[in-house]
Amino acid sequence: MAPPDQADVQVKHFFKREQRFDGSTLQFGFGFTRNNIGLGASTPTEGEITEEYKLVVQLIDQQSKDVVWQATSRDELHDDMSSERRSAHIEKAVEAMFKRYP
Repeated sequence: MAPPDQADVQVKHFFKREQRFDGSTLQFGFGFTRNNIGLGASTPTEGEITEEYKLVVQLIDQQSKDVVWQATSRDELHDDMSSERRSAHIEKAVEAMFKRYP
C-alpha cells in the first residue's frame, strides 16, 4: 500500500440510503355514471416503507479527482442487523464488487 500522497487512486466508500415500499399496489374501485355525472371510490393502498442501505465503493483518480470506477452492492443492509451479520454481509459484498472490477 502506497502512502496517501503517492497513491494513484483513492478508495472511498459510503452507504447510500434507499426507501422501499412493501405492500399491496392492487387497488379496488367502483363507480357509476348517470346523465354525465359520475361517482367513484377506491380503497387506499396499504404497506410500509422500509429503509435500506447499499454499500457504494468508488476509486477516485488522485490527479483529476474523477471517479474512475464505482460499484454498488446488490444486497441491502438493514438497521436491525447484528454487527457480526453486517460485517459478514459487507465483506461478501466487497468481494463480489471487486470480482467485476476490470
